[in-house]
Amino acid sequence: MITVAQGPDSSPSYSAGRLLTNELELNGCLVTEESQVEPRVWGRVIAFLGQDPGLISISEVYAIEVTTDDPDNDCKSGDHLSKIISQMTK
Repeated sequence: MITVAQGPDSSPSYSAGRLLTNELELNGCLVTEESQVEPRVWGRVIAFLGQDPGLISISEVYAIEVTTDDPDNDCKSGDHLSKIISQMTK
């Protein structure tokens, strides 16, 4: 999962993590863990630099909007899927 956030000078800031949630549902909790890869963006191309032993292949790509609130017992990450913008499958 590549996360894009607004940086301190209004430029985008990118980070990568592994999405562990099997099925995406609106308002559902997203379960993630840290990844050993670093995202790089060149125009419309996104690449992962480094190796992640958990990343074998990519069969689905989603553009999603995530809202974050305080973690609790129902959602330990605090990240919730608020919108699926687009989906591509292999």
